[in-house]
Amino acid sequence: MPPKLLPVSLSREAQADADAAIDWYIGEGAFIAADDFADEIDQALGLLSQFTELGETGAHNTRTLPLHSFPYSLIYR
Repeated sequence: MPPKLLPVSLSREAQADADAAIDWYIGEGAFIAADDFADEIDQALGLLSQFTELGETGAHNTRTLPLHSFPYSLIYR
């Protein structure tokens, strides 16, 4: 039986931050980087739906999962 996946999504604020970063990469002409950034966020969300204990523990009952190829992290509870 496959593992149960938990629904995960970005908050409005996190989605706005991701959109701003993607817009910045596009504005710099880094179209592949913009696609790669969006893909890495999607991959990280997929991992979190399966493995909720990934990442490091943080303040206020949060966890932090850094993206591998970009200077961004997902902060979640």
